[in-house]
Amino acid sequence: MINLLKNIYRKYYVKRQEEKIISSQIDADSKSYISNYESIRKNISDPELVGLLNKCVLLSQRYSKIVIWGLKNELHTHRYIHKSFFETLQKLKIPSVWLDDTVENNKLINKSDLVFAMNHAVANIIYRHDVFYCLHNVANRPNNGSYLNLQVFNNDAFKITNLEELEASTFFHREDRTLYQSWGTDLLPGEFLEPVFNSASEKVYWVGSIWDTEHKHGNAEIIEVLKAILRKHDLEFIHKENVSLSDNIQYMRESRIAPAIGGGYQVKVDYLPCRFYKNISYGCLGISNIEYFNRYNFMLKNATNISALVGQSLTLDKETYLSCVREQQRYVELNHTYVSKLIMIFESLNKLY
Repeated sequence: MINLLKNIYRKYYVKRQEEKIISSQIDADSKSYISNYESIRKNISDPELVGLLNKCVLLSQRYSKIVIWGLKNELHTHRYIHKSFFETLQKLKIPSVWLDDTVENNKLINKSDLVFAMNHAVANIIYRHDVFYCLHNVANRPNNGSYLNLQVFNNDAFKITNLEELEASTFFHREDRTLYQSWGTDLLPGEFLEPVFNSASEKVYWVGSIWDTEHKHGNAEIIEVLKAILRKHDLEFIHKENVSLSDNIQYMRESRIAPAIGGGYQVKVDYLPCRFYKNISYGCLGISNIEYFNRYNFMLKNATNISALVGQSLTLDKETYLSCVREQQRYVELNHTYVSKLIMIFESLNKLY
């Protein structure tokens, strides 16, 4: 029994060490983006984008600092969300820290801080009445504290009455203190790359998870469909995972097309994958089988028929393709960076408290 426990612990320890190494490698790549953003921001002349950045900084001043809680050294899908929030705060020089979910780290939380936390990393959090919280999928909420529930948008939100629309895919429900919104791109206003048209490329990269559950909530089956369709067009599907931001951008920009395909369940509930916004910000055409994206009124319409979707994007001439990307980039830059996500959170908390 002792040897069995030792082996279990050893495997757990090795796994955690591997996760820390990969996490640190991914984070190291992001440091240059953080350090370079000050000069990028100074060169932004678009008044709408300048106003957006200034608004985010102004709204943040209500809090002593922003705390991103948990997943700092773990490989978890939501770590990329935490990472995007944290790096956005750092780029805007908003006081912020990223702490692991440990009992000791509760000492680093101060009065009037705003803590971001999610259900997979709250085992050791200690709630306080003088602290604000933004909680994603957390069942155990503060009894007397000031908190906002953060939910990923899908069409289940429309079953709720008295829903306030803030944007085509962003809604607020005051009665249960919930903000519904999708995740966004990890690039900020001013960082978006010039559109790229790769008519000669024979590759289609997919960066991220390919997964499924017993209830078929994942994307594994639909990815096989996508692969088969790409083969008919002599395009190679290449899967990458746990890569740096720089590598992600490079892979997307080398792709012939950059589809953001959702699985059957995701299509049914209108789950909006952040891959769609990221690919657009990296300079690629946003295409998806999630028809809800059509509410953004882009020139190029999305469709659940993946064969038609791929065929349509491959037949676009260069001028039309680049024009569509620029249109998409403008909308995403104003509505779906983590600057916009933070603003929605700050404003929702202001409505509540």
